[in-house]
Parts: sequence; structure tokens; C-alpha cells
Amino acid sequence: LWEVILDDVLAIPFLLDGDCESIDFYFFAIVHRAWNAIKAERASYGERWKTLRSVCRRWKAIVDRQSKTWIQLQSSSTVWEIPPEARRVDILLSIPSPIDDVTVSPEDGFGNVQVLSLSEIWSHSIPEVPPSSLAALNRALDVIGSLKHSIHSVIYETYVNVGPDHLQALNRAFPLMTSLTLHATEISGTLSLPNLKVLWISAGTFDISRWNLPSLKHLALGDQDAPDWTIHYESLQLGPIKKQILSLLKFYPYRVLLTPSFWASHSSLEFFGAPSLLLNQKGACPYTHKARIFCITGPRIDNLNSPRDGSSLHLPQFPHLTTFITPHKKLHTRRRSNDATFSAMLRYCEDNNIAWYMGYKQKVEPPAKGNGSFVNMFG
Repeated sequence: LWEVILDDVLAIPFLLDGDCESIDFYFFAIVHRAWNAIKAERASYGERWKTLRSVCRRWKAIVDRQSKTWIQLQSSSTVWEIPPEARRVDILLSIPSPIDDVTVSPEDGFGNVQVLSLSEIWSHSIPEVPPSSLAALNRALDVIGSLKHSIHSVIYETYVNVGPDHLQALNRAFPLMTSLTLHATEISGTLSLPNLKVLWISAGTFDISRWNLPSLKHLALGDQDAPDWTIHYESLQLGPIKKQILSLLKFYPYRVLLTPSFWASHSSLEFFGAPSLLLNQKGACPYTHKARIFCITGPRIDNLNSPRDGSSLHLPQFPHLTTFITPHKKLHTRRRSNDATFSAMLRYCEDNNIAWYMGYKQKVEPPAKGNGSFVNMFG
């Protein structure tokens, strides 16, 4: 029984999943980022593992086994050692260093891997757009070999343009993948992935209007780091997938106008998430629309509430809202904000039977009497 409990405590939610429900899309997307972006989160799990590991010899064995589920490899290594417990492998590709002499140990090491992340690390002395980026990708796929049947999720992070050759290399290697994350400066070319259900794109420019993605359900765009510029969501070339996706998650730099035409073109949308500072509501969501989950992806909630009484500005615009997600340990507001801001939002959620979550499965409840203020509760 303790082994089952420990496995559950040690597990990282969605780490090995290739799909998710709409309500979990934010947390799924964050866990499926590339190594460079998620190392801080992994470090927090490492501290938990370290504590549990010190309890006794039996617990140490369980923790050691679980910690091998997610491993990191360097392209500069001559041997990629993959333990049989490995289910996610993050490979750091040093550019322009070649990986000609890499071997996999054991030879069938990738046979049980479900999630593969390929993240480039650049030398400052290389040209701006080196051909070595494509060469490194192709060589990594060659080293992995034919034992890719279990890989359902792929993350590819580069700092150059991803062109048709990059996309076709990924398409040929993983034609049955269900989740794909692409981080690049620009993305061009086409993909045909009949089983793809989750797509996250972070790029300055891209056009996916001609991509063949008949099963796509969840789409994430942008990055959590806020640049000094914005892009109007309406200018993106998304094509017919607007009408089929159930979840749309937008990070920076995409500014969106929630107009009647937006809701009409996203007729199947159940989950919608965006930074509050880039959100402009132009009328309520139509009563006939399916949208029921609203998520704030930015670090501030200033324009979610009226500065005068803290009442919600956006929540009443969703007539069928059942879930409100603010996935941040600390929500930053203007200094003049006080308990009224949070109590008004919580009161609205309670009055309208809306579940408010801050973090995965962490439901917001009012503080117990005499147990601190809302400001303390929310950081």
C-alpha cells in the first residue's frame, strides 16, 4: 500500500500523457515544455524526492526507481545510457557540435520512451541560421533509430527558423504522435498528423492553415515570457482548426478581442485561457456557446476586477462558466488591491457555483475565521 501511495506522491501530473481533458489543458501544456523551460519545476520535485528518499531503505529504492522515469542526455556524450524505467527523455543538442559517434545503451533503450524532448543549446560563435540545426535534428532521429513506436509526445525547441525539412523529418519519424510542441523563431511548411490531439506553437510567424490535423482538440500559442511587442490573434493563419478545437490557450504576445465573430469562429471551444493584460472583452460570450472553463495565463490579474469594489469584470461574460483557473502560486495586483478584490471574486464564484482552482487540483476556499486574510492567502 505504501508503495502505491509513494508512486502517486512522486508522480508528476501529465508528464507521460499524450492527451488530456479540456479542464486540465493548462497544466498538461506546462509540463510538456522543453527542458530549459521546466527545469525549475523539476528541481522542486527533486527536493521532494530527496526528502522522501531519506526515510528508509525501502523508500529510497522506490524514489530511485521513480526518479529514473525522466532523464536528461547531452549530445556531447558518446553513449546515451537509458535505464529501463525511462519514459521521458530530454536531449540537449549542442549546436554546432556534431553527434556522429553517439551510441545508445542498451540498444533498445528508446523502446519504452513515451515523451521525447529535443532542445538546442547554441554556441555564440555560430552563424545566425546554421544548417547544423537541421543536421543535429536528423542525426538525433537516426541515433534513436526505429525504436520509436512508443513515443507519442514530441517537444522540439530551436532558436532558428523551422522550415519544411525540419517538419518533414519530425513527420516521418513520428507519424502517429498525439502531442507536439514547437518553439522556433519562424515556422514554415506543412504537417500531416492524423492522430495529433495537442499542439503548442511558440514562434514569431507561422501558418498552419494547410496542416492536416483532423484529430486536433487542444491548441496553445505563444510563450510565458512577455516580450515588448504584441500580435493580434485575428492576424494568425490557423485555417479550419478554429472550429474543431475544444481548448485554446494563449500566452504572450497574442492580444485577443473576444467579439461575437471570435465566438462564432470557435464554435466548439470549451476552454479558453489568456493573459489578463492582453484580454479585451467586447460583449459577452453568446448564451448558446459551449465555453465553460476560463483560465488566466499571465502573472497579473489587475484588469480582472473593478479597482473600486473588486467585482469581477470578465467572469460574468461567460454564461455557462463552471471552472475558473488562476494557476499561479502568487497573483500580483496593484498595491491598492485588498481583501475586497479576492473576496468579491470568490463570492461571485460561490454564488454562481463556479469552481476556482489555483494550481492543479488546488481548489480555492475562503480562509477559516480568524485564519488570515485573502491577501495572505493569495500571496
